[in-house]
Amino acid sequence: GEPFIAVNPQNPQHMVVAWMGYVFLNRISIRTRASFDGGKSWSIAVIVPHAADDYTSADPSIGFDGGGNVFLSYIDHDDEESGAVYVRKSTDGGLTWGEEVLVIQYDSDPGKLPIDRPWISIDRSGGPNQGNIYVTTMNAKGADGPPYHPYLTVSENSGQSFGEWRTIDTAGWLSGPYIPQPMPTPVVTADGRFYCIYPSFLFSQGILPRYILARSDNAGAGFEYNTVFASSTSVAVTDTSAKKGYLLRANPANPGELAFLYLSTESGDPDIICRISEDGGESWTDGIRVNDDLPGNGRMQDLVWAAFDQDGDLAVTWRDRRNAQDTGYAASYEIWGAVKLKNTDNFTSNFRISDLQV
Repeated sequence: GEPFIAVNPQNPQHMVVAWMGYVFLNRISIRTRASFDGGKSWSIAVIVPHAADDYTSADPSIGFDGGGNVFLSYIDHDDEESGAVYVRKSTDGGLTWGEEVLVIQYDSDPGKLPIDRPWISIDRSGGPNQGNIYVTTMNAKGADGPPYHPYLTVSENSGQSFGEWRTIDTAGWLSGPYIPQPMPTPVVTADGRFYCIYPSFLFSQGILPRYILARSDNAGAGFEYNTVFASSTSVAVTDTSAKKGYLLRANPANPGELAFLYLSTESGDPDIICRISEDGGESWTDGIRVNDDLPGNGRMQDLVWAAFDQDGDLAVTWRDRRNAQDTGYAASYEIWGAVKLKNTDNFTSNFRISDLQV
């Protein structure tokens, strides 16, 4: 489950995948494979060891640094309120992994369980923070209660160790008491700035829920904030089975261009929506509907993934149910995609990627 893929920005033929795999008598472990020929062939699957014998692993994500090293972040924990987020480094392109390095523990923020959904992002800018590794997390289910927070932990020595964790939100820009898992989605731009977006709902900050952008010019020591947009809960996707993860992406060819992708029912059913900023998050376009099936046809789109290529084209894929006979989450689906070419305002016509309905 939960597969993740990363492509080496210095060599597009080199990619590494990670996923959660069952290992007999060893619970769930992270597994990885690497390809050096654009996916035509793959290395044998590597089983990433647990930090403790009774642990189980989850939520892998991968990042490359500017020198071609690969870093893997993941959760390793048990059912007795013990565990942590760890990062491992590979110097051979993802064929083997070094020892685990602690990022943040189950009880680092007592009672708040700040280890869920780690995302890794790495500075490849060539600037003063080149090689910095940023790992964001959120509260896990079962936390003691509000307030809830997005979290950040930073390594300033290329993953040899991680510094003290901090909450990303702050007074006036709090995530609030009503969102128990305020996941931050992070990027590092081509000029070395760290950005993330997290959800917020707190009446003293505004009557509508909103997404907040946090920007750091000093490696996460401090942040500037801005609202991406606020909207009524009436456009939220309420189906609890839908994969509603939202994504922030940065154009490597233009440090000021950011893309934010999320799900919304503003056209009558769950659609993939994209907003673009050309000024480093100071202002954002209105939402652009990415999927081009008939609006309001009752077909749920979800599970969005996206990436910029090296010269600024934005590719988006998602799970699409436009050809299903039924509505709702359980309807059969295909994987579809669309591209927004650099220096254009709109996405291409959608195209089908998978060749079967599932």
